[in-house]
Amino acid sequence: MAEAHRREKNPEQVRQSILQSAAEAAARGGLVAISVNAVAEAAGVTKGGLFHHFPNKQALVNAVLEQLLEMFNNEIDAMISADGLSVGSFTRAYVTAVTKSGSATMSYLALWRSMMTDTTIAAVWRDWYTERLVRHQDTDRGQNLELVRYAADGIWLGLVSGVLDAHGADVLSDRLLTMSRST
Repeated sequence: MAEAHRREKNPEQVRQSILQSAAEAAARGGLVAISVNAVAEAAGVTKGGLFHHFPNKQALVNAVLEQLLEMFNNEIDAMISADGLSVGSFTRAYVTAVTKSGSATMSYLALWRSMMTDTTIAAVWRDWYTERLVRHQDTDRGQNLELVRYAADGIWLGLVSGVLDAHGADVLSDRLLTMSRST
């Protein structure tokens, strides 16, 4: 017991461990599947320790959602910056982020699964998407790019539902990326 008192405290590391454990649990069953007991155990903290960082389960779910959206935003921004063609750059980044097996697509499964069943999470996603469309209206407007983005959502749904495998998704994604360059 005396050893526990000598252990160096690092609240941010503990918080990140809790978030990582919650994100892993959510990836398996969506954000609603996060169990306080399971997350605390996986993170190596007590329930009290978890509640020290997150006052309730909803606060934990919200923090995971916020972290996933921040990661997704950063991934999109990095791809836009690396794109050599400004017209359609957001659309290409979006297509790649939601459809390519080499991307962090699996990390976002919790977000995407949850937005299909939770109207609050769907609203957060809708607000994010709408804001990005407004931000990129000069480079990514037009029917062709809009259709490419909606087709990417269809590929994503095929991946999530198991109708489409990673190879098939990559082939379709490559076609969409080609279409986005020819607009």
